Amino acid sequence: MLIAIATLAWTFRGEILAFGRPVPPRGEVAAPISAKPGEVSDGGPASKPATKISITARRAPPLIKITAKVTLGGITQGECTAEETLSAPGFPNLGKASQPLKLPSAPAQPIELADIHIAVPKDPKQRKALQDADARATLEVSCDGKSLAHATTRIGA
Repeated sequence: MLIAIATLAWTFRGEILAFGRPVPPRGEVAAPISAKPGEVSDGGPASKPATKISITARRAPPLIKITAKVTLGGITQGECTAEETLSAPGFPNLGKASQPLKLPSAPAQPIELADIHIAVPKDPKQRKALQDADARATLEVSCDGKSLAHATTRIGA
């Protein structure tokens, strides 16, 4: 019985942790709502600096505007890119954009990404799906072909 409760708690840990958090005002989106496991360091003395992402997305018809800040823990060289994708229930790929990241000269210095604009699809069903409350924007960061971290947020009004 105890094992079943622990398994359920672990499975729904994101929802449990989100319970009781304040809901952002309309038009603003708290981010990230999900993140790849292991992307955040506990900050212990033996841990490497973490790769962190903060992302917001909002509708600015006929575009979706994504704003992000990325901190690459300890990475100052290599070829890094940021890839943004839009999705909604039943539509896993509604739009995509990619851009290179200019690495900072000092480790763990935040990189501000210029506003990323992704055009809303022309198909009426896809446009309607992006209006859904569960429409999401995802930012994936990779360096030298290796995925470092990603974050996902709901698309605000």
